[in-house]
Amino acid sequence: KVLITGAAGFIGFHLSKSLIDDDYEILNIDNINDFYDPKLKYARLDQLTPYNNFTFKKINIVDRKSLTQSFQSFKPQKVVNLAAQVGECYSFKNLYTYKEIK
Repeated sequence: KVLITGAAGFIGFHLSKSLIDDDYEILNIDNINDFYDPKLKYARLDQLTPYNNFTFKKINIVDRKSLTQSFQSFKPQKVVNLAAQVGECYSFKNLYTYKEIK
């Protein structure tokens, strides 16, 4: 059982497909932000959804409650964190997209 964040991105998609083909049970998490076209992200996910060993949840990893629930229910044996924003300059101007503010 492998939980992969950033699953709708290029690397996350290809890693997920490879592990699915090797019969791993996969939980993919992605927030499907609009930094680049969400249609491309959904098109990648559409290629994975027919597999019985694949589950997708639209979650932002800063949402601790949803992320914790996902871990508790799925109980992954491995985690691959590929969640990221494209381009480091974005992070300097938009710090709060990376951190949950209470």
